[in-house]
Amino acid sequence: MARHDVTGSRIGRIRWAYDRGGRDTLRAVLLNNAATELSTRKVFDAEGRLDLMQTNSSAGIWYSFNPGSYDLADKLLSASTVEPNGASGPSTSVSYGFSYTYEGDGTGRLTGTARNKFGAAYSSDDWSYDVFGNRLTESPWSTQGSDCSEKDGSFGPDNQLERIVCSAPAKQQHFASDAAGNRLFEADTTSGSPSIQAVMSYTAGNQLYFSLTPTAQVGTYDQNWHWYDGQGMRVLSFHQLGGGYDPLNPPTISSGPWTHYIYDGSDVALTVVHAGSSWYVDKRYLVGGLDDVVAGRFSIGTGASWQDLALVNDRQGSTLGAMRPDGSQETQVSYFSRNPFGALEGASGTGGEINTETGFTGASTPNPTGGFTYLRNRWYDAQTGRFLTQDPIGLAGGVNLYAYAGNDPISFSDPFGTCPPWPDCIAQGIANWGARHGGVLGGAALYGGAALNAGFEATGINAAGTAGNDIGSGHVVKGLVEAGALLGGAKIVGAVFGRLVAGATDAAGTAAEDVVASNVKPGATLYRVYGGEARAMGRSWSTVPPDAVADFRAAAGLPTNNSGGFVIESRLKSLQGIELIRSALPGPTTPSGALQVPEILFQNPPVPGVDIEVTGGGGWRP
Repeated sequence: MARHDVTGSRIGRIRWAYDRGGRDTLRAVLLNNAATELSTRKVFDAEGRLDLMQTNSSAGIWYSFNPGSYDLADKLLSASTVEPNGASGPSTSVSYGFSYTYEGDGTGRLTGTARNKFGAAYSSDDWSYDVFGNRLTESPWSTQGSDCSEKDGSFGPDNQLERIVCSAPAKQQHFASDAAGNRLFEADTTSGSPSIQAVMSYTAGNQLYFSLTPTAQVGTYDQNWHWYDGQGMRVLSFHQLGGGYDPLNPPTISSGPWTHYIYDGSDVALTVVHAGSSWYVDKRYLVGGLDDVVAGRFSIGTGASWQDLALVNDRQGSTLGAMRPDGSQETQVSYFSRNPFGALEGASGTGGEINTETGFTGASTPNPTGGFTYLRNRWYDAQTGRFLTQDPIGLAGGVNLYAYAGNDPISFSDPFGTCPPWPDCIAQGIANWGARHGGVLGGAALYGGAALNAGFEATGINAAGTAGNDIGSGHVVKGLVEAGALLGGAKIVGAVFGRLVAGATDAAGTAAEDVVASNVKPGATLYRVYGGEARAMGRSWSTVPPDAVADFRAAAGLPTNNSGGFVIESRLKSLQGIELIRSALPGPTTPSGALQVPEILFQNPPVPGVDIEVTGGGGWRP
């Protein structure tokens, strides 16, 4: 495969070789006018596990991965690597050794990693989790230094991150989320004084719109704005370095530079920058697969010149370095070591002159020394090892709506921000189709997929399916180990099942939003709802008469029957004043008062004669 620019000049070409199983065993990249190829060779053992991955050129080995051992469930226990370091390519490569430990209760979550450099201890990390997969503790250590030696996390009822307490040095990180579960900000406290470290805002579709995040250079912040197309794919971004954010003055067309993303399927093929009155191609990628950028042509600075580069990626797909056409290492590109969840170790500065935007697992990472990773349907925060927003497909993606790859990034990745390992994706496929299709049928599919996955998880069918698939594929020992893990994991089924049942109803409410929204049109009959802040202000209405729902006010925690003068019936005149349409009012027939009754939430109390026409009930009382 070859890629050319608009003048017909070839950027580079890639050639592959495959084994009898159809696996990619050799990939060679030759840049335009290059003196040497950058080739990556893979070897697999009899069980189909990666036994060797090595990237080299005529100058020597740039990267090498040699697994030491796997357990009976094919989880990697140890490995050794050679990685690029410094500025002189293979001549300054560094040798590392790794070891990994996992949860023994059947979940397979990563609980520890240790890393040595040339045989000496270099870094380590240990994690513990609650029954839902929230990270309760983390103990990082590194010769490069660590911001905290012991971290303790606390979480809200929907698993949203609320606080991380650091024991040494003493500080607390406080997090806040909106009603949809989107993380809004992080405030750190040292010596009792709070300091805002990160600020985020979101689109109506819960995609990240704005972020203010610190770089690795103290006191410097990345500011990013993002826009999306009708399918939810990011198509436009604006970035600048700065220390403040004025929400009333977002970037203007004249401010620039604006980055436009042009896709080839699910991958970015090139980016085009608009700065003032000038336009230029900023990056033109050669992609070998999903999030697998192997080479490209990258602008230096503001598009005055370009450099063809072949990228050196590790086994997770994260970029470790870049090779020029002459075989030397590109020094204007900044890459840093990462822990298994993608958190940077020893990062410094704000990034090099060339930003390839390829970060953790090869996914788009606009900010080289901070910020978040774009995984199409949502953004991932490597520093906390979780997503900023809830899974858009709900429980079809797993019981914890924020967890990344089942907390096992050594074995799995999540390029779309939605998919757990097979066979969970059977249910997810149904829900994902529903989320894309929308409307009544889409809402039913979304709810059905979520409910199906809830049942699969609670009964162990997902895990049993994985075990059966492996046994049927000839991996008998691995399948038996996984089947045994079902018994080991039985202790968490009761706790998980309670959350799943309530969560499945939440998913039903989420799916119902599409159904409700499609039925709310001018002329629709609405009923005033009392109780709660928005309801007391007169902003909350429903398409279902509250007095028709048995014990509605008791389920909602309100003091008296919602009948007689408490019910105001109106006809909707205009959609313009509506802020949100959702399934958000408690219904008594669901566990724990889960969400059931549709709610129409106005931005401000609706104005009779403009937003609504009062047609009956106890009269208008704002």
